Amino acid sequence: MKVITESFLRGLFKKNIPEVFPIEDGQIVTPSAVQYLRENKVKLQKTEKSERKTSVLTANKVTNMEQTECTSVKPKYIDAANGGYYHIKPEHMTQLHSNVLVAKNHPKIVFRGKLDSLQSSILLLSYNANENNRKILFSDLNELLDQTREIMKADVLNKPLPEKKILGLSNQELRKRSHTPKKYFGIKHITPSAEMGKVLLELNLLRSSIREVEVAAVHA
Repeated sequence: MKVITESFLRGLFKKNIPEVFPIEDGQIVTPSAVQYLRENKVKLQKTEKSERKTSVLTANKVTNMEQTECTSVKPKYIDAANGGYYHIKPEHMTQLHSNVLVAKNHPKIVFRGKLDSLQSSILLLSYNANENNRKILFSDLNELLDQTREIMKADVLNKPLPEKKILGLSNQELRKRSHTPKKYFGIKHITPSAEMGKVLLELNLLRSSIREVEVAAVHA
């Protein structure tokens, strides 16, 4: 067999896992197969007939002699960090987009997690607003939820996010109102307190969650 894959090894080692796995001259071992061997403490060993170094297949570097043999191997996943191939997604990794994998602590995945938490907060507050017949707040929160979902969709599909007004306001208009509430609403910046009531406290939680998403977006 010219290309040694993880799925091939799993089938081969189904009944018994050896201490050593022999490699013949010209055989290629995929990164996921190498990882599988390491996890099971199986050593790679060249046969006596082998006179040249065994090649490890990567997405970016394949020798000319092996190119034809490797074209038939279609990896299910690709490691964004090193271009390695995986036929089974490792538990510590997740999809960045399409079939490209990254570690779950990758900045973009952290950003998506923060965005997901924000959506959960919006949904909970929307429920409470609807239960208390706060129709305007309920409508505004639904619009905000739709926008966060558009952001998530654009990031997952790796597509540009069209600029869109939120609650009828542009980014600059929102910033002005956030920085100078006295000018637009006739009140100073509010210091949160327990006496504000549940809805206002949940809105404050929403505000702080948005700040966390903003910071995560910068790192992503």
